[in-house]
Amino acid sequence: MKKTFVATTLALAATATFAQAGAPIKIGVVTPLSGTYAGIGQQVKWGLDLAAAQINAGGGVM
Repeated sequence: MKKTFVATTLALAATATFAQAGAPIKIGVVTPLSGTYAGIGQQVKWGLDLAAAQINAGGGVM
């Protein structure tokens, strides 16, 4: 548990450092875009694209 907390804290600190440097924050998702579940994956992608557009229109995360 303690190792997980330390790893998470370090990851957040690294992310904050990059964000302060002005680099874009990239968020990814693993979703199927082909095969049997392509329809579900496409809907997930559309939802993420819409959310990103609204967040960025409002000035972004920061």
